[in-house]
Amino acid sequence: MNRPGTPSLLDTRELLVSGRRSASEIVERALAAIDEREPTSEAFVEVFHDEARRVARRLDDLRRRGARPGPLHGVPIAVKDVFPIAGRHCRAGASFFGAEPRETDTLAVARLRAAGAVIVGRTVTHQFGFGLDRPPTRNAVDAGRQPGGSSAGSAVAVANGSVPGALGADSGGSIRIPAAFNGVVGFKPSLDVVDISDCVPMSPRFDTAGPIAATVADCERLFEVLRGTAESASVPGTPSTFRPRLGIDGAFFATGDPAVREVVRRRLEELESSGRVTLVEAGVPDIAAVPSVLVTILVADSARWHRPLIAGHAADYDPNVLAVIEEGLSTSPGTYQAAVDLQERISNAVGGVMDEHALDGLVCWTAPTGAPVVQPDDTPPKRAGLSELVSAHSRGAFTMLANLTGGPAITIPCGHDGEGMPIGMSILGRPGDDHSLLTIARALEAPHPHLGEPNRDHSR
Repeated sequence: MNRPGTPSLLDTRELLVSGRRSASEIVERALAAIDEREPTSEAFVEVFHDEARRVARRLDDLRRRGARPGPLHGVPIAVKDVFPIAGRHCRAGASFFGAEPRETDTLAVARLRAAGAVIVGRTVTHQFGFGLDRPPTRNAVDAGRQPGGSSAGSAVAVANGSVPGALGADSGGSIRIPAAFNGVVGFKPSLDVVDISDCVPMSPRFDTAGPIAATVADCERLFEVLRGTAESASVPGTPSTFRPRLGIDGAFFATGDPAVREVVRRRLEELESSGRVTLVEAGVPDIAAVPSVLVTILVADSARWHRPLIAGHAADYDPNVLAVIEEGLSTSPGTYQAAVDLQERISNAVGGVMDEHALDGLVCWTAPTGAPVVQPDDTPPKRAGLSELVSAHSRGAFTMLANLTGGPAITIPCGHDGEGMPIGMSILGRPGDDHSLLTIARALEAPHPHLGEPNRDHSR
């Protein structure tokens, strides 16, 4: 188990802006890291060697002419293969999909480019984001473990040191779970804050785009770019007197594996005893119903989008993905509406709990286990339907809760289990209050194993 140092995005940019490194040098280093690690990691679908070098040379030329560097000037970024990139295929983990290269960048990618980022490649995702097939990507800490999904390639590319930041998508935990399994930070913004209108969809009620990076401050910089508000390159510091009040559902927390509970509990106790957080017992009403509600809505919405594609490619789909979509097509209007009504009730109840206890957020582990062991290639996959999908995610209710409420959520590394695998801690905020959540996460963030203390000033 060994992971190369994960570079900080802000430190990388500082090297570029200060003139200690050129964009060409940074990009060349990233491409070399990708080429070295890909045989084991398999995080990328496609690496843009020539294009990345060409863009880096252009950025260097602009700097020589005195141009002001953008918020991501020269920073190598990877993009999950559900976001259209001009001149490239967008296959969403399905070889039969996206036969023609896209003509234009999706807005999120366009904003990354406009900020000076160098897009170095497309990263692996599970087929259409369902997390039901077996992509080749391997965990960055232990290649014998699963990377999480469905933004598997993006999380691994950051965690193994290939790139300082990556773009992921999250409809039920797909940014945060792989980030947690690989020991990096993953941020799911509030619904509709980052434009995803032309990306390969799952459900408009849950789909979000967000960053994966080494630190919270790195994610914050990427988030500002993605939402189109990165006019200033500064990332605010965390007030030394800030002490957030976080609610924890003790009964649900207890459903995590003992090793996971111990790591997160120990970290929370450290934070509370040092005066950095106040913990409040706060049960979340109907939390056990969250997976069923989300899966019912998500699969029905996704099935409607897939209907015309299935007509000509049913045999090309992963069998489990096809089985779930076909069940989604049979979802009755009454069943769908009942799930939507329960979504609204749970969302209102979460807001009520936060108001009642004057909470700044809710906290729990990100995943109930460490990264699972990869099964042998000849192990037959379990047959999946809606009920199996709900059952498989029954302990992922807290992670899914942020998608249900539409609020922001973030996972930050908080330690390792007895086998040396990373464990993530997840914080959920109020819908629309993304900056407050990021401030909380910076206050709670542990020192990065390769970077030292977080929350450093990068105001230039």
